[in-house]
Amino acid sequence: MKEPSRVLFTQLGYVPYFREVVGPDARDRVVGIGNDRRSTFNIDLTKEYITAATANVFTMLVLPVAFTISKQVDIYGCDGMPFAAATKPWSHANEDDYMGKMAVTHRVHSSFWQRNYEEEFWSYCRDVDEILTTAEAGGIQVTTRTPSYVPAFAKRFQS
Repeated sequence: MKEPSRVLFTQLGYVPYFREVVGPDARDRVVGIGNDRRSTFNIDLTKEYITAATANVFTMLVLPVAFTISKQVDIYGCDGMPFAAATKPWSHANEDDYMGKMAVTHRVHSSFWQRNYEEEFWSYCRDVDEILTTAEAGGIQVTTRTPSYVPAFAKRFQS
């Protein structure tokens, strides 16, 4: 974080860890955002500095920050995967290096892989749809710039 205008947003609980690893000149630019189990998405962090806790950092943190700072948000690279392939996370990322590194997590955190990823992907798709709908109802224009298997992104796709 050498650029003095950059700010790092993270979950509130991670602030001490990030402040430890960034340089001393950047410690004051690590901003923690709280989250809780709420039924609605907060798309304006200037009114309440807390987000809805979801299972995905994109819906829990990235999109709320984006919707807070801009009334027009373009989304790139959220391709997802076909529902039939939703058997394990990132299985659609067939890069040898990435999947090779994931083999370590199979050995070290074997219970992580014993989850229902099809259900988790459906849940993610529902969260994406809800937060995008909330943003648009609040006057934010959301456009997806790359094709996606995630239905909410797919219907907003414009090349």
